[in-house]
Amino acid sequence: QACKEDLTLGHELFKRMSEVMVRRLQKSRRKIIELSRSLNVPN
Repeated sequence: QACKEDLTLGHELFKRMSEVMVRRLQKSRRKIIELSRSLNVPN
């Protein structure tokens, strides 16, 4: 509700959450790549 009333707050929360999600996805991607290399899985 607060984010609907205060668009600046909503935008800031979205921006911060997006940054966290991107970092987590990048970390997961790196782990998958490392695992596939260790298992000799072709790209």
